[in-house]
Amino acid sequence: MRKGVVLSSLLCILVTLTACGPTRYTDYQARDEDAALLSRDVSVHLATGFYRPPPTCAVVMPVAGSGTERLRRAIEESLHRHLVTKVNRVVGPVDRRRQERKLLVDLKHADDRALFVRQIRCSVLVEAKIWQSNEDFALVWSRKKLDLEIIMVRDEALLWKARHTADRADGGLPLSPISAPFAVAKASRLHGDSDAMISLVDDAVRRIVASLPDTR
Repeated sequence: MRKGVVLSSLLCILVTLTACGPTRYTDYQARDEDAALLSRDVSVHLATGFYRPPPTCAVVMPVAGSGTERLRRAIEESLHRHLVTKVNRVVGPVDRRRQERKLLVDLKHADDRALFVRQIRCSVLVEAKIWQSNEDFALVWSRKKLDLEIIMVRDEALLWKARHTADRADGGLPLSPISAPFAVAKASRLHGDSDAMISLVDDAVRRIVASLPDTR
């Protein structure tokens, strides 16, 4: 048990040190799952069709993958905020849901998506997918992690995609009876912070969208 706590604490230190480094943008096909956990890498792919023509409007689609409703809403809202810095017109989640109800469409189906984009005159769809979202707690160490991918498509053809794993950890090595309570307190504080994951969402989305060319 003690060995596991020490290993967890060492990992905490390693994650903290790598989190202080700059964000790197790398080729998507060269993505290394293990390396992505220990660095602030964003894997990016920009298709040749992106500029034929460049996107002038984009719709924030429902989030794919598993996650709480609060997490999914936070991702959609953050994606909307950051996309407006890259694309002239962005149909955010509130407007999208209003149009879905008005048109009686289910955007999981290709025919409904085609009707939707025709009616709102916005052919580019942007969808975030949660690959992994979890929280680890080992008494003296705590970590929250979000592995997120965002893709942009037009007429079902991929224009751009990027993926990033963001995490936040706190705690420390219980090297003495004095340091142990501080490590527990810091780990517990992060573990109990219900807003930490929402803040992590904005970190992940911001870093990912930064790789998208500005077409305004």
